Amino acid sequence: MHGSRKRVHVASAGLPTVEWEPCLLLPPTLPVSMTASFSTLRAFMEVARLQSFTRAAETLCITQSAVSKQVQVLEHQLGFRLFQRSRRALLLTPAGSAYLSHAADALAMLGEGKAIAQEVAGEKAAGS
Repeated sequence: MHGSRKRVHVASAGLPTVEWEPCLLLPPTLPVSMTASFSTLRAFMEVARLQSFTRAAETLCITQSAVSKQVQVLEHQLGFRLFQRSRRALLLTPAGSAYLSHAADALAMLGEGKAIAQEVAGEKAAGS
């Protein structure tokens, strides 16, 4: 625990108690520059799934250049290439394949967390 920070306990009917430190948003070992946004992870996963920046952009309803930039930023943050690019093919690198499975797990967990938070928020609104 850091100095005088207090742990906050959050509980809801039937849900486990969650402890968090209000001033500590990221684990101390994870630099802010290494965090990927939800939209960046989605862009990466769509490019990997479709093997195309253009088709991923169409699916995500954003421009191809925006998808390309998001993947470039993610590659820069991670320090390695996610895709092997050529005129004819766009393939995941071995590192990209390894990262993809963890990105998918992370997005699934965020989705579950959002659903639980929405349920808690709904209970609070109903109880207010």
